Amino acid sequence: MEERSIYSDDSCGDEAASGTPTPARDPSMDNGEIAPPAAKRREKSPYIPHELVREILVRLPVDSLMRFTCVCKAWGSTISGDASFHRAHLRLQRPYMLLSPFGGFNRPDGGCMRKVAFYRWEVSQGNLDAALVYATEVPSADTKHKVVHCDGLVLVPAGATVLLLNPATRRARALPCSPNFSFYSHQVFGLGRDLRSNTYKVARFFYRSAPATTSDCHYAAVTGNCHNTARMEGFTIGVDRHWRETAAQPPYPVMQWREATSFKGSLLWIVDERALGNVAPGFLRFDLADETFGLMQFPPWRPSSEYATVGLAELRGELLAAQVRNDVEMWVCDNADNPNWELHHKILLSLWPKHLNPVGLFNDDDVVFQDEEVNLLIRYDRQTKSLKAVVHMMYLRYHNPSTGAIEYGNSRFAEKHQSTTLPIFTIDVIPYVPSIIPI
Repeated sequence: MEERSIYSDDSCGDEAASGTPTPARDPSMDNGEIAPPAAKRREKSPYIPHELVREILVRLPVDSLMRFTCVCKAWGSTISGDASFHRAHLRLQRPYMLLSPFGGFNRPDGGCMRKVAFYRWEVSQGNLDAALVYATEVPSADTKHKVVHCDGLVLVPAGATVLLLNPATRRARALPCSPNFSFYSHQVFGLGRDLRSNTYKVARFFYRSAPATTSDCHYAAVTGNCHNTARMEGFTIGVDRHWRETAAQPPYPVMQWREATSFKGSLLWIVDERALGNVAPGFLRFDLADETFGLMQFPPWRPSSEYATVGLAELRGELLAAQVRNDVEMWVCDNADNPNWELHHKILLSLWPKHLNPVGLFNDDDVVFQDEEVNLLIRYDRQTKSLKAVVHMMYLRYHNPSTGAIEYGNSRFAEKHQSTTLPIFTIDVIPYVPSIIPI
């Protein structure tokens, strides 16, 4: 059978010029013979079907794939533009904890720290070094919201600036400024994948001041005869050039600083009972395909005035709803349309903090919680059915991308190691999965 080249006709190594190339002399031929043309030499290379090459590529880390995009057009097209390849690669990646400490864009010492940074830390590494994965400038911002994530993409809302990042590929882009942005109105974000169009969409909940005589759903009055009306606008990555308001407005207000959880083509928000003035009827659901609103039924937990302590997290195809009181109830379902909630775990907190928020699954499928008040990571050990401290994130060592110094979140640790203190107000923690998905 005739041997074929591993390269296709459109490979990056093809001759660009027309005509017959001048034969090159091979220095290894000391008998004066002329080496055969490159095309002849390539004919002796073994042929590997592209399907097999694809199966090899899909198992490689992101850094390797980024380098291999220029091997040939076929490889570059698969790595950069094949959505099915992106999904297959994503499924084979191992997640890890991605930390994003934030201490304000203006440092107490007067220095300016207009960078958002992401660090990788794993329990198995056995030390307190948080490895810097990616850092980028924030063009202009006075405040920063909690980051949201989906399939390796990370959204960083910072005032009027909204950054979309892929830390694994080290790519970033700023979304256009919304004409509806106001420093006097809170905004809440979500990021998810539209399963119908296979596109990624950003959703932004905001309030607009409107006359109280309108028929719109309105909430707490602001000034005079005006009220806040709930609105939603969206931005489709790779399609839209500007924000666009949804045809339907949100039927319920959502809690400030509680960004949406992405789950199987929908974004889920915690309803703001204080603004609503009533008991929340469920989780507010936004369908990314139809861009319509609905409600997702609560788990059958006992009624509680501590609804604001409920946390949501996507756990590898399942949705976890954790209600924190003197105990923690962990309910799980696998469907947003007709959820069949099951109580998987219930534990007493006793001496543990009462400000736990579920983050995701790590290691041996243990659920990891974050105590946002003291920046402590706690995991639920399914075998012993108990909570165990993982790490106090203020004690980790961080490479400050603004100063180039190794700094500590805890001032006592910094003084002990003759280092400076990284000012930290909050630390965002996400279960990050490296992906090749373009932005």
